[in-house]
Amino acid sequence: MKAEEFPKPAEADFDEFDEELDEFDELDESEMQEFKCYMTEPAEADDLEHIQDVDSEARDNPAKLQLIETAIREGHCKLVTHKAQIMAYGIFDYSAQGGKHGCVKLIYVIPEQRRDGVGSDMLMGFEATCETSKIYASVPQDNLAAQELFKSVDYRVAKEPKSPGADILFVKNIWEPPSPRARDTVQ
Repeated sequence: MKAEEFPKPAEADFDEFDEELDEFDELDESEMQEFKCYMTEPAEADDLEHIQDVDSEARDNPAKLQLIETAIREGHCKLVTHKAQIMAYGIFDYSAQGGKHGCVKLIYVIPEQRRDGVGSDMLMGFEATCETSKIYASVPQDNLAAQELFKSVDYRVAKEPKSPGADILFVKNIWEPPSPRARDTVQ
């Protein structure tokens, strides 16, 4: 079909859309809550100090601080901010299974924003940019909130811990790679 053969949208279609936008603009703060969506942005070197301000463990744990510093330098650390305040941060790279899959190394949401969609939006942001078919995450057994977060966005348990204190391995299939047979038939 040639471009000129496509039907032109009726003017009424645009009027209806404009009316819906006007209704959206008139929503009050409580009605807007259901439309929340948080965007991630890359962390920069000067964000490290602010991350330590919101996550005392990052400040007090040299290994965690080193992980965050390295992730920022390599472009793997993302932030969710609102009015210049960090609400959450996370580290996502391709270290799972020898670089074959994505890996959520860390996700932290400030206590005031937990159960508000910030963590799930961060995970969906990682998924949207993931270049592999799967994403893995290792979650401590005692971190029930993190386990519920991953389950809430359809991650499944890939491996149960074999010993007390070991982490639970979660996985999510983002997309299915084409089968070798399907690739052979494409010409």
